[in-house]
This record gives sequence, structure tokens and C-alpha cells, in this order.
Amino acid sequence: MKPKSSFAVGFLFVLAGSVGAAAETMTLIGPDQPAPIIVIGADALASETYAAEELATYLNKITGSTIRIVSVLELRRGDLKVIAIGKSALTSAFDISGLDVEQYVIDVQPNRIAIVGGRRPASLGKQARDAGTLYGVYDFLENLGVRWYRPEPWGEHVPSLKEIELTIGTTTSRKPSYTMRAAMSGGKSYSREETAEETLQAVIWAVRSRTNAGFWSPERAVKFGGLVDHSIGRHNWPFLIPASEYFDEHPEYFALVDGKRVPYDLCPGNPEVQRIIAEKLIAQAKRNPHRSSISVEPSDARGGACQCELCRALGGPPNARIGGQVSNRVSGFGNLVAQTITKEAPWLKVQWLAYSTHTAAPTNLEQLEPNAVIMLCPINGWDDWRNKLLDKSSRSNSLFVRTAKDWSALKPDSLMTFLYYNGYGWPGPLPITRTIADRMRTYRQLGIEGNYLPSVISWGPAGLDFYMYMKLAWNPDLDVDAELDLYYENYYGPAAAPMKAYHERLMTALEEHPHHVFSGGRGLHLMFTPALVEELGGYMDQAQALVKGKPLNERRLFGVWAGYEFARRISAILVLKKKTGIVSVKVPDPEQLAGPPDLDRPAFAGRGSYFQSNEAEQAYRDLVKWMRTVNQKDAVFDMAIKPKDDAAEIIYAKRGLNFGASFLSYLPSDVLISINQSAREEDLLKEF
Repeated sequence: MKPKSSFAVGFLFVLAGSVGAAAETMTLIGPDQPAPIIVIGADALASETYAAEELATYLNKITGSTIRIVSVLELRRGDLKVIAIGKSALTSAFDISGLDVEQYVIDVQPNRIAIVGGRRPASLGKQARDAGTLYGVYDFLENLGVRWYRPEPWGEHVPSLKEIELTIGTTTSRKPSYTMRAAMSGGKSYSREETAEETLQAVIWAVRSRTNAGFWSPERAVKFGGLVDHSIGRHNWPFLIPASEYFDEHPEYFALVDGKRVPYDLCPGNPEVQRIIAEKLIAQAKRNPHRSSISVEPSDARGGACQCELCRALGGPPNARIGGQVSNRVSGFGNLVAQTITKEAPWLKVQWLAYSTHTAAPTNLEQLEPNAVIMLCPINGWDDWRNKLLDKSSRSNSLFVRTAKDWSALKPDSLMTFLYYNGYGWPGPLPITRTIADRMRTYRQLGIEGNYLPSVISWGPAGLDFYMYMKLAWNPDLDVDAELDLYYENYYGPAAAPMKAYHERLMTALEEHPHHVFSGGRGLHLMFTPALVEELGGYMDQAQALVKGKPLNERRLFGVWAGYEFARRISAILVLKKKTGIVSVKVPDPEQLAGPPDLDRPAFAGRGSYFQSNEAEQAYRDLVKWMRTVNQKDAVFDMAIKPKDDAAEIIYAKRGLNFGASFLSYLPSDVLISINQSAREEDLLKEF
């Protein structure tokens, strides 16, 4: 397809088969020509109607032409140039029976374009799916140059074209690499006060990015082509057997710890616990028979507290693997529940995480039940963003690869990932586009079939990386350099050159960074040395000067600048710590250790030292207050605009508390007391 404008874009389907070599073209829209008509079937599906509406809207934005949508029954003899969307008499020649529900055919002929995709009726364990036609429309529009960089209207890029000329031929898309692509759980952010309009924008943006799970209701999903309805990563034990309902009458359902039953964990070895959970899941499956999977994941970082003989037997022999403290117990329990469920709801998949103290594959099972779905969690020591996944010099990445292979050897129904590229511990710049590209390409080699990324993110500092995650989850073979260049040009306009230098320098700095960078962006604070901050500041100053007086580009740049300014202030805090701080040895705080045991609590590294500085703590308080001031108009940081407790901005002594943002539970302890670094801060801060 060669749309005529100030630039030329080839009609190259990134998921495409081959197109014939003929150079014959058709003019879809041109001067002094009638606009084409979009035609849908007389009994068009909701997703086909929505696809037609999306196409009409954006062709109007691109060309200024008014595009009508009519039923095939309304088509008149004089309507010579049509775009047939979905199944109808105009597309009956295309055999779509062999297409996956997300595949599509785009056929261009002299007076007709057809875009038609696969479809599948609902069945046990599967929603009705018919997203192929809609995805074909989005591919068509993207090949015209349309991009959706953010959910808001000001985040989209729509080229202005006076003429659109298309190469005649037929293209059939490939089946996507990943059957589940999920993000945007619940909307655009967790902590910022999000409006209903913003939530809807987030849903539509996720659909345009071709995600297919995790954030919309089945009813709403009908017009988007349906969904893959997995219970993604939910810590489900406390919802299935809540202590408030069961503990008083049945304390034996709960963990035995030092001779006493405690309400914060279950006794998974108890047959009654197994029965109740299985029965509740079966009942849920029968109420919603189209659900893809349901969770039997323990409470966060729990599942192994019980010391009774039943649980000791369930766990089998000790599992000495890294991250395998309770893998045998959690998977043994999951397998037993899966066995019971398959008798009455054989269509239902049972899902749990490879996470925390049950990350490693179990050693007491020869094979998982065939209805088990495992979600691998590359968190903490199981991922290093600086290195490629197959880089054997990276202990963390090698550990993840080995773990994935161990789980695969147990033959679950499928392997998926629960990802942490979301800044939950670092709301600043996340220069991880090439890291994500490496993971999306490599995961396929490990047999991984789906990926989920929560939406906890800072939209200003990390918008580029979240956009690129969505693109790469849909098409891991995307030309990353070409797509990045388009982003720099389209999103930043006159500031494209310095902003390309800014982003590329960040990605290079990550590759060169000497310290582990892992889930949630933890460890990135040490990357922003005064020298790097000064270099990045030069690019940012140039960019701001170039967009001055251009409201759209100023608005787009503002959030990215806020991310830079956040990193600059963090760097200044580290300099201040070194200048004014007193060297202190890391020791656990008694308050941190109080309460029920948390087996995956990061805690203090247990060795090393840090600079304790009252001045740095005050600078951190000032930083958080500043972040809220720039978070008023657009979503820049995923944090509440108003603090819940003015006196609790520094919470490093009490882990796990959330004062209006996930990163406020991690950032102060990383920055102020270097909690995750087992080294002397005198050595860590040599360049500060």
C-alpha cells in the first residue's frame, strides 16, 4: 500500500504471508473521486460493526473524507468502490474456516477491499472470539501510519493524506505468537484518581494494541471480539476460605505455627480445605462455563507456614532449589485440586504462579495435571534487565531459563508469564524497550504461550516502554529500530532528534550499568550518576526549546521531562547522602520483623552499610511532594494526587505499606538505606 503524501509507507504486514509481485494498484481515496463506502453483513457481529466504525473514524481523520457505513442489503449498483468488513456476501469467496480467531485476510482488488477475520463460537472453557476482523482493520490503519501512543486522544498520531493508493493483492496474517496478551488490569493506573472516561480510554487503547485478556468484562468484550478469560495471578486462598468466615469455627483449616492455628495462612494438607476450595471453583466454573482458567494461588508469598503433619506429607521431601522452599507443597496442593476439578468441570484450567518461595519447579511430582496452567514470575533474582535472557554470564537470567525448562518438563497445559516491567519500585525512566524485545522473542523458545503485565506504571517517564511492550507482545518480530524512529518522529515532532538521543542514551546506560536491575525497576536509582544526568539534561533542554509554543508536543514532552526531573532529584539525593550522611551498618528494624512471617519480604540485605542522612530524608519528602504537583492534569506518575498521611512519606522501616502508590513502599528503602544492595554504599556511590 502506498498512501501518497509527503512520505511513502509500504503496505508491509508484519504478520503477513507473501504478496504477489504485480505492481498494479488501486486508488482508495483521491482528488475528485467519490469516497469509498464501508459495507458490513446484514447480520454483522458486534466486533465487525465496531471494526467498521473504527475504520470510518480514522479514514475520516486521515483524509477528511466522510465515509459511510452501510449494510450489504443497502448496497446500490452505483457503489463501485467499497471496503467490505467482516463476513458478508462480498467476502463469501474467502475461506475463513481455517483462520485462528485473531487472524485475518486483507484483499485489495481494483474496486473493492475486503478485511475479514476468523471467528469461533463460545464453548466450555472458551469465550466466543471473533477479533480477527477488528485486528485486520487496526493493521490496515497502522500501515497507513496511524499510531496510538497513549490512551488519551492527544496520544494518537494520525497522518494527513490527500490520496491513498494500495497495491493489489491478498495478505493473510500469521497466527500470533502468544495466545494470551494481557495488560491494563482495571484501567490506566491503580493509585491515581482515575475517571470513568480515563478507564474507558485505557480499555480502548488496550484493544487497539491487540491485548486480549485481563481488563474488561465479558459483556463489554463482545464488541472487541471477545477475550481469553484467565484468572491472572490472583492470590486466591483468602478469598476462597476467608478467615473472617471460617477461623472461629474451623481453626483446623488454617496454618499451625509453633503449636497455634493462625489466620494468615491455610492448612493446604487438610482434605477439607482441598474439598472446599475445589467445590467453590467448580461452582464458579459452572456459573461461568466459558472461563479459561481459575487461580489456586496462595496468599502473597505464603502457602508454606503450616507445620502440621498433613502439610509436611503434602510437601514431600525438602526442596533445596533456589526459590523452592514451598514449591512441593503449593504444587502438590494445586495438583490435588486440579484432579478433583477435572472430574466435574473437565474444561476448566487451574492456574498458579511460579513465584516467591514456590518459583522453582517442584521435585516431588513427575508430572502436573494436564489442566494445570503455570505463570512464571521473573521477579527479583530471576531477571536482570541489563542482559539478554540467554546470556549465560547473567546468573539471574540463567536461573529463569532453567526454571522455565524445569516447569516445562512437568508438562502443564501451558506456561505463561506474570511480568514486572511496570515501575512498581521505580517511577522514573524505564529504558527497557530492547530488554522487552529480547524477552518477547526468547520466551517463545521456552514454550511460553502468554504474557501479562499489570498497569502500575508512570505514564510520563515510561510511556514509550509500555507502548513498545504492547507492540512486541502482539508481534515479537517487530523491527524495533524502525518503530522507535517512528515514535521519535511522530510523538515528539520538532524535538525528535534530541529525544532520540535521550532515549537511546538511557538504553545504552542500562546495558553498561554495573549493578543488578530487576523487577519494578529496582536498582535503577544507582544508574543516574551526576555525569549521566548532566548529559540527559542537555538533550532535554534542546527538546524543550524545540517544542516551545507547540501545545501538543509540549504536552507530550511534559511527562517525559517529569521523569527526567525525578531521576535528577534522586541523583541529587544520593550526592547529598554521601556528603552529609553518617555511615551506618544495615540491621533489621524490630518493627519490620513484627507480625506474621512474610517469606518473600525483601528485608535488609543483612550486610553492607549505607549513609544515614537527615538532609537526604528531607529532600526525599520534598521530592514526593513535587511529584504530586506535576501529576495534576495528565497521568504522569501512578500515585494519589493527595497524600494519605503527610507524616509517612518515609516508610522504609515498615515494608509493604502503600501510601497512594506502589513505589512508595519500595523507593525510600532503596534510595535512603540501599535495602537491596548487599554492599557498602561507600562503594556503590563512587560516581556520585
